This record gives sequence, C-alpha cells and structure tokens, in this order.
Amino acid sequence: MKLAFIHHQLALSGGMETYFLELIKTATQAGHAIDVFVMKQDPKIILPDEVQVHVIPSRIYPRFLRKYHFALKLKKRLLSRHYDTVISTTRSFSQDILITGGTHRGYMRALGRHTLADYLESYLESKAYHRAKKIIAHSPALQSELIDLYGISPEKITMLYPPVDVRAFQYQKKNPTSQPLRLLFASTSHKRKGGFLLLDALKKLPPEDFELTVVGKPFKQARQMPQVKCLGYVKNITDYYHQADWLVLPSYFEPFGLVVVQALECGTPVILSKQVGAAALLGPDEGLILENQNACALAQCLQDAKKKQCSIQPGFAVRHGLTLEAHFEAVLACH
Repeated sequence: MKLAFIHHQLALSGGMETYFLELIKTATQAGHAIDVFVMKQDPKIILPDEVQVHVIPSRIYPRFLRKYHFALKLKKRLLSRHYDTVISTTRSFSQDILITGGTHRGYMRALGRHTLADYLESYLESKAYHRAKKIIAHSPALQSELIDLYGISPEKITMLYPPVDVRAFQYQKKNPTSQPLRLLFASTSHKRKGGFLLLDALKKLPPEDFELTVVGKPFKQARQMPQVKCLGYVKNITDYYHQADWLVLPSYFEPFGLVVVQALECGTPVILSKQVGAAALLGPDEGLILENQNACALAQCLQDAKKKQCSIQPGFAVRHGLTLEAHFEAVLACH
C-alpha cells in the first residue's frame, strides 16, 4: 500500500513522537511505501532510505498558529497526491485515520487552562476530529472524552492501546529494593505529569531514604534537592528502567502513559495516579495506585513502595496485545 503519515515533528521528545516513529518503521518493515509529512525534523532521526520525508516549515508564524498553517499547507499538498490511507497523529485536516493520544479539551479541563491559544488549539483539534473518517483513541477514558467533549459518534471511534517495541525493552528480574529506594520520573511535561507534586512529596520524607532520577525535559526546580538527579534526554531509557526500583507517574492528565508499559516490560513496578490510562492494565503485584492526589498521599505511597514485594512476569506487552505488529494491523483494519 501507499501510505502517508502526518505529525508535527520527527523527533524523540515525547511518547507520541516515539509512537509515530515506531508506526513508520513497522509499516516500512511490512513492505508499504511511506511518505511522511512534518513541520520539522531532527537531523539525528534516521529513517529507512525508502521513506520519503516532506518538511513543511511554519517557523515564520507565531507558535500558536504554526499547526494551523501546517494543516492548511498540507491539505493543498495532499490534493496532488494519491495514497491508499493517510494516517495522522496530530491536528490536521486531510487524514483518513486520526490517532489521538490525548485531547486538548480534556487537558484544559484537568489543568483549568482557558487561554486564547488553548481555544484555538481546541478549535483546530475539533475540526480535525470531525473531518477524519475514523479516529483511534489510546484509552477508554480518551474515547469517552471524544464523545462527551467533541460530540464524536461512538461508531467513528476505535479504542486501541498504544504499543511498544518489545525488542527495545528487555526484561530483567528485580533484586530486593535498594537503600535508598531508587525512583524514576520520565517526563516532557512536568506540571501535567505531577513532577512538582512528586518533589513536594519527597520533601516530606527523609532525603537519605529515596533517590529520584529525572529523565526527559530539563527540570530546574528539581536540581535544588540533593536526592534528585536530572539527566535530561537520554538515548537508552531501558538502562534507567533497569536501574530503578520504581517508575513514578503521578499525572493530573495522562490518557495512557507509554512509559508505564515500557517500565513493566523491563520488570520495573510503577506508582501511578488514577488519571493514568495505563492504570487499567495494572495487576495488584505490578505496582501501586495513588488514590488521593496530594503530597501527603504520595509520600505515604512512596513509603508503602519500600515495603511492597512486586512480582512482575516477563512479556507484559504480549499479554496485553501491545506489540507493534499487532497494533499496526489493527490500525489499517480501521479504514
């Protein structure tokens, strides 16, 4: 098949960007012809030679108008081309299948945001949803948001949890928890993912009992705490899953949370808020759920983690049908 993939960037800067790259690689390995359309490309991203990348820059526009400009320019570009299926993971106007890992109205509701830029983003997103022939939602909660907040017909939506590349995350059996307890926080949006809540919780606990490693977007507020190490973006996050005793993700808004599956695939238990969509997959021996989202409750949850004995079996992704190949076949079957 001749396929087009759309996203606003080719980069390794978040879960949706990783997912987009994995879709492209899986489609290429399956023998499809691929064109990719983005606003910008990180030169460090290497795709197979047969993938054609088309960059439609929008830098001359204010930040909040760039995606809108990109969507308009892309629509004109696609009119002169033929594809069997056009798959988008961003807010665009010309896709057959729109895959969403989170809605902006859900984000606004969770964080109480109501800026002009938010409303423009929401308008663009709503237009994209209504123009798509099919929508794939990455969690049941996200599926409900599409129906309740955007008025999308349930028949138009397919729920598919996002996959992981099982070859990239090797299982490693955990030894008894260390002293201090080693925590990992992987984030590109610290406020939304509960990063400041996690820092407040740690301030309530003896600093010698816990060690936190932060990977992803720089987190300057965390650098002021001696028990916290901030590493920025890392090349091989698998090493950090193996080194950690627990992954912590106390998000205020997290439609799924791909890092949860990655950690469990590596054998690392997780501490999650109830707002993390992947919490629905969690077994009682695979982690802890934060019931009340405040610093005292999270501090108690971290203390409980020191005593809890987890038993994570290999093959978490396979057990839950989260492999790349199965997921991509399900995506194409939606059209």
